[in-house]
Amino acid sequence: MNVLDLFKLEDFLQSNDFVALHMDFPKSVELGEAISPSENGIWDSYKLNGKVIAIFPCDKEEADKVFTFIQTELNTVAWTESCIMYLGTDYKFRIVISVSDTDM
Repeated sequence: MNVLDLFKLEDFLQSNDFVALHMDFPKSVELGEAISPSENGIWDSYKLNGKVIAIFPCDKEEADKVFTFIQTELNTVAWTESCIMYLGTDYKFRIVISVSDTDM
């Protein structure tokens, strides 16, 4: 994710009052442990390392709105493994985006 995309995302999240957390994992950690387990377990062992933004939409409508924004506005994020959308064990969506210093 480059700086311009990061600013676009932050502006979008703030203007829509979406809940997001910024995290930094200096060591590799599994997604299921760091954020929350996935409903079907598929994403639980995915490794996170470095800086991430985790977005917690309230419902499917919000999740779709965020994901549509990512697909249409963030050229360096959509359709890459740096962006994961999954359903947690509580049946709430999570969107996790890796932020790389090298893309800045």
